[in-house]
Amino acid sequence: MKKNILILSLAISGLMANAQTYLMDRFNYTNDTLVNSGWTQIGTTATTPLVANSTPLTFTGYVESGNGKSVVVNNAGQDIFRDITLTSGMNTGEVYVSFMANVSAAQAAGDYFFALLPSGNTSNYMARTYIASSSTGYYKVAINRWTEARAYSADSFAYNATHLFVIRYVFNTTTSNLDDSVYMYVFKPGQGVPATMPANPTAFCSNATGNMTGPQIGRVALRQGTSANAPTLTIGGLRFAVNWGDGPLPVSMKGFSGNFEDGKVLLNWATASETNNSGFTVERSADGIEFESLGFVKGNGNSNRTLNYAFEDRNPLAVNYYRLAQTDFDGTIHYSEVIKVAEAGVEIEISPNPFENEVLVSVGSEIPVSAEIFDIQGKSKAVATGMGAVSLDTKALESGIYFVRVNTGNETRVQRIVRN
Repeated sequence: MKKNILILSLAISGLMANAQTYLMDRFNYTNDTLVNSGWTQIGTTATTPLVANSTPLTFTGYVESGNGKSVVVNNAGQDIFRDITLTSGMNTGEVYVSFMANVSAAQAAGDYFFALLPSGNTSNYMARTYIASSSTGYYKVAINRWTEARAYSADSFAYNATHLFVIRYVFNTTTSNLDDSVYMYVFKPGQGVPATMPANPTAFCSNATGNMTGPQIGRVALRQGTSANAPTLTIGGLRFAVNWGDGPLPVSMKGFSGNFEDGKVLLNWATASETNNSGFTVERSADGIEFESLGFVKGNGNSNRTLNYAFEDRNPLAVNYYRLAQTDFDGTIHYSEVIKVAEAGVEIEISPNPFENEVLVSVGSEIPVSAEIFDIQGKSKAVATGMGAVSLDTKALESGIYFVRVNTGNETRVQRIVRN
């Protein structure tokens, strides 16, 4: 759902701009060749051109799912770029670039296929997105900035399945030009798109080395590398925006909260803008994993102003996890963040996140507590028990994504954590 506050008249059928979205390319070109449709070749060597094909990609929950056409990025051929609609580029705040990608092959060495560039430049890479083979049938991803070494994700992703990629670049204008940060979030089929940005990225880097005076982003690039290193994939639904809501999401949420009042839980949320919003299904869980529907709140269809919503859970649990399933008129569902609402009592705190050499778990009172860290395959990595608080030794853990399971006897919580 979008708020249309900027409309530009463009002669290219595949490009649109709206609501702080400075580039939206659906590759919907009648002549198919991208260099004849607003993109520019990098370098002068004539190589196999990138062309649009008639089949769009789909990813449930992504605003560009099923729109336009797509482009096959091979491991040999033409490299191209496209300028965003701001001629001076972006040099403050944050940038969000999202697209769907279906990877069919990758190489062990790995290489980048997508990049962010400054205006008027084709070599000072603000961010590069890499893919490398991981294991049979799977690939891994990495992102780097300038000359920073790339670190591949712990998560692996299946070939021949459409995933949603979101690249986030954060400018730091208060200190050195070398400490901007770049993040990548990759969502698997069936995950949908969270209403708010996840706390932990799939891949991350900062503190690049080398001279980067006045960093700025004004272009996106598609790259076809060598057959020895580069992946083969199909890309669709490219968007360039300055916030999460105008990037991968069609709904702009302003907040979601809940409070116990007189034995009931009152939930409140708001939207900054809506497009084709049928409404919200309120869902509840006892553990934050398995959810059930509590009721439906009708949406307002289309809106460009702040709208407030409320729902009352008259029979809450002692500890409740809530989320919203926002549904478009076409049946597409987008899930909100998950919030926890509990009666006064035990408060579980897990920190730090991201972590390094230890993870601390505190429950705020002198009661028995046990905690266990396990990896994405479910293999236990560390266990500790104590009264009120415990410390888990994580010095031996590799970089990647893990989970902490905390049990106090009356409550069990599972939280995702990451080691950089």
